[in-house]
Order: sequence, then structure tokens, then C-alpha cells
Amino acid sequence: MKQQDLPKAHNNAELVKQSREIVLELKKYDNQVKRTQMKKYFLILVVLALVVLLIKLIFHTIEIDIPFEYPENKSRVYEVKVNDTIVAVETHLKQKISVIPYLVNVNRYYRNIDYIYGNENFYYEYNHHRGDFKLKIQSYSCLKNKKQVRCSFDGRNQKWVKMSDTKYTHLTIIKKEKKDKELYDGKYISDVTKYIQDKGIYHLEITAKYDNIETKILLRMNKLKDYN
Repeated sequence: MKQQDLPKAHNNAELVKQSREIVLELKKYDNQVKRTQMKKYFLILVVLALVVLLIKLIFHTIEIDIPFEYPENKSRVYEVKVNDTIVAVETHLKQKISVIPYLVNVNRYYRNIDYIYGNENFYYEYNHHRGDFKLKIQSYSCLKNKKQVRCSFDGRNQKWVKMSDTKYTHLTIIKKEKKDKELYDGKYISDVTKYIQDKGIYHLEITAKYDNIETKILLRMNKLKDYN
């Protein structure tokens, strides 16, 4: 190498070294920016979580009822028996749609009266002193040409399909008097004999659930004689 080429080579080496240092500095700056952004995002998430928690604590879950009914062809029919006797029941369906989980729900409803097999007796009447009172419930969906339809109680041109995913979770028993008397309020039980003792009118409300659907099933019993 000629002597005059030495400064040129030295300058090139310096340029390479400076370039590397600049690249390293840029990487350090880029990492710092990323860490700063991550901290900002984390802080935003924490603030949002605290706001949601605060709203939840103050207002609980916000429930919004909309005026559009749940489609009747999608609703289920409930066959309710007391001591193997089918009774007519009133059902109140509520579909809960979660818009913002744990914060905002949209609800729509459907009300129906189930007269299974033409039984329009709203009261199960019992004209004896003693006897057991046992409940049996089965839910159905109805199909026609492989499509779900509104159940027709004469069963014509329909296939009634037993639904096994319905869970019966709660039962309330009230004796109707001048001042209603609550006899039971708890987990669903099928044998209600010990709560139906005295003569009078009894209202039983059963809670049924599947998917995001909750249905209140109301049946009425009329005991005509006291237990003795």
C-alpha cells in the first residue's frame, strides 16, 4: 500500500466505526421508544380497567331492554306435570346478550302460555287431605321440514324434540293470602310435598336456563282440603 493511501483507509475505518455507532444508537433509541409506548399502553389498560371496575361497583351491570321480541319460533315449550298430571303454565323468556362483558347487557323477551295437549286448566286442583306433590318438567323444540318452528300444541306436521341441555336451577313457592307467604326460595327440587300442606292457592315459579336464555315457568296449584 502506498503511503498516500493510509489516511484514506484510516478515514474509511472511522466511517465504518461511526456508522456502527449510529446504528447502535438508533437501536437503543428505538428500544427506548418501544418501552415507553408499552408503558403508555399498559397505563391506558390499567386506567380503563379501573374505570370499568368503578362503573361496575356504582351501577352494577347495565341492563338495557329492547322492544324487539325474542323470535317465537326459537322459543321452547315446557311440559310440566304434577303427579303425572299435565298442567298449563305461563312462561316468561329472557335472552341476555352481552355487549360489553360484565358491564353492559341487552335483553329481549318473549311471553307465552303453554296449553300442552289442550289442557287449559291453569290450576292443578287436589281434592284430598293427604298426598305427594312431585314435579316433572321436560322442554321441547319443534321442527318442521328440518327447521325450527313455533310449537303447535296439537302436534300436527311437527316433530317435537326433547331438549336435554335445559337446567332447572331455582324454585320459589308462594302461598297466596291477603299477604303472600313465601314458603320456599332456593335450589330447584322436584318433591314439594312438605310445602303444600294447608288448603289454598299456591304459585310455583321455576327457573330454567340454557345458553343465554333464562325462562321463568309459573304454575298454580289449588289444594282444596287441609292436611289432617
